[in-house]
Amino acid sequence: MRKMVAFQVEKLIVSDVIRYRNQSVVTISKPHKPIWTGDYIQLATGQRLKVAGVPLYDNPKSVPVGKIDIVLDAKININDVLYY
Repeated sequence: MRKMVAFQVEKLIVSDVIRYRNQSVVTISKPHKPIWTGDYIQLATGQRLKVAGVPLYDNPKSVPVGKIDIVLDAKININDVLYY
């Protein structure tokens, strides 16, 4: 008998975007599970995007508390909804 595994999907709202060379550095609320380079995030439209990177900063004040930055290979807008 197989066990059914339920995946919890988190809704992340984009609060800030910086675009650079067809990529978007996106500031989102910190999810409950870690995001790694190579993970997939889905837009509300159904498009799946691969995480190109997760920048690390020397200055912890560069990102607001409870937020993280991720790099996506797509044009993302502020207030877009991402699912992870």
